Amino acid sequence: MFPAIIISLLKGCHSPGETIRHIISGCGRLANGEYLHRHNQVAKIIHQQLALHYQLVEFEVPYYNYVPDPVLENGHITLYWDQSIITDRTIVANKPDIVVIVRQALRTIINITIPHDENLVKAEKDKQIKYFDLAHEVVDMHLRPIEKYYI
Repeated sequence: MFPAIIISLLKGCHSPGETIRHIISGCGRLANGEYLHRHNQVAKIIHQQLALHYQLVEFEVPYYNYVPDPVLENGHITLYWDQSIITDRTIVANKPDIVVIVRQALRTIINITIPHDENLVKAEKDKQIKYFDLAHEVVDMHLRPIEKYYI
C-alpha cells in the first residue's frame, strides 16, 4: 500500500498509530522529505501557470519536469520562485514560495501549505502570521497595497 521507504520511516517515528492522517500530514520523519517534495510539486504547478499567464514561458511542460527559474521577467512582470525579499528592516520570514511583481501596480505574495483537512484553518493562520511582517514591510517600502494568497 505504501512504499517501503515510507513504512520504514514510520516505524522509527514512534507514533501511537500509522493512521492515514499521520502518514499524509503528521509524521515528523516525513516532513523534510516527502512533504516538502509534495509542497514543491504543487508550488511548481502554480508557478508554471502564472508564468504561462504572464507570457514568461512559451509552453507548458508536465509539472514533474518543470524546473522553475528563480526569476522570470519581461519588463512588465517579475515572477520570483523561492527567493528572499530584501527589505529595509530585517524580516525573519522573508522567503515566500512565489512573488509576482507587476510594474507600477500590484505585488502578490503566494505561499503554499498542504495540510490535512483538519488543519486547514490552523495552517492558513500560521502562514498569515509567518508572513505578516514581510507583507507590511513591502507595503511600507513601496507605498502600494499587496495581495497575499495562502494556498
